[in-house]
Amino acid sequence: MIFHRVLGMKAFSPEEQDLSHLSESSASSFLSEVCIAVEEPVGGFREFSFISAWTDEPLLTVIADDVQVHKMML
Repeated sequence: MIFHRVLGMKAFSPEEQDLSHLSESSASSFLSEVCIAVEEPVGGFREFSFISAWTDEPLLTVIADDVQVHKMML
């Protein structure tokens, strides 16, 4: 997984935690806060959050303009 043009992130002890899914948002208070702080337009970026399998809360959130996910062949 590769995030492009990362502006900011926040984490709440994500190490060794079970994840449920990755969520994406184009409208959140954290996204607006980060974009304003670095003087970038909110419209060009999204919030990507790794969600806990147990609490359904974000453990790691990244503000970036895109994410690429590559499939691995086993």
